[in-house]
Amino acid sequence: GSPKHPTPMFSAQVEGVILNPPWNVPASIARNELLPTEARRPGYLASMGIRWVDGRLQQRPGPKNSLGVIKFDVPNRFGVYLHDTPAKGLFAQPVRAFSHGCMRLQEPRALALTLLGPQGMSAETLDAGIAAGVTRRIGLARRLPLYVVHWTVRVEPDGRVGFRPDIYGWDRKLAAALPKAVTSASQAAARPARRAPV
Repeated sequence: GSPKHPTPMFSAQVEGVILNPPWNVPASIARNELLPTEARRPGYLASMGIRWVDGRLQQRPGPKNSLGVIKFDVPNRFGVYLHDTPAKGLFAQPVRAFSHGCMRLQEPRALALTLLGPQGMSAETLDAGIAAGVTRRIGLARRLPLYVVHWTVRVEPDGRVGFRPDIYGWDRKLAAALPKAVTSASQAAARPARRAPV
């Protein structure tokens, strides 16, 4: 996600794969972005395959769909998706923090095959399901854990320490909190242990 819309750190489970997903537009994106664009450029929503469904904006499956042709079913309290994208050019950018918090995948088809292959899904069957253009959810026989973390430091392939931009400013907050945590822990360790009543 962008600095304005950070992707949270969380754990969840991948429960399935959705082919040709519709996108139910979050109210904040509809209110702050899409409806103002429609007001300036009448017909914009229709050109993007977006319509009103049950009182909210929904983008139909198709080549312009913001979720692409594959979405991974990862229920979580943040409403964050793991999905394909029609904006493939973004993967060429050195920093790819453009979303509203969701995670775009460069190789969603490969991940789908990794998850569904053990259940007998072939590349041909997956491609045929996508080509059909119909929304279809394929549940996983075994749910798999997903951990979303932000690491701004890593060991590079040559063994050197590599640093990445801290686009959310979380390292600064952690660095400011650490001395307080260490002090509190030191004070707790210095206190004499309480004796249990006899």
